[in-house]
Amino acid sequence: LPMNELVPGDIVELQAGDMIPADIRLLQSRDLFISQAILTGEALPVEKYDTLGNVSAKRAEAQAGENADLLDLANICFMGTNVVSGTATAVVVGIGPNTYFGS
Repeated sequence: LPMNELVPGDIVELQAGDMIPADIRLLQSRDLFISQAILTGEALPVEKYDTLGNVSAKRAEAQAGENADLLDLANICFMGTNVVSGTATAVVVGIGPNTYFGS
């Protein structure tokens, strides 16, 4: 789907080189590293994790409960960031002005 046709609830597949088209929550991921430089200025990519009952998912849930900065949530990727390596399946949770980038 083109980026302008995405709506919350859509499922997206991501791979190295893709731009994140919306704010998304990871459902599955494998060796996923995201460049958040557009949002943070940080040159190093960050590892992101899925939310399907593995050790990484428990870490993501713990972070969410600690009033963490949204950018630090391991299971959320943000519109405008880029996949450096790995693959993922995710659900769209925010589009356009209702994204971290759009706020």
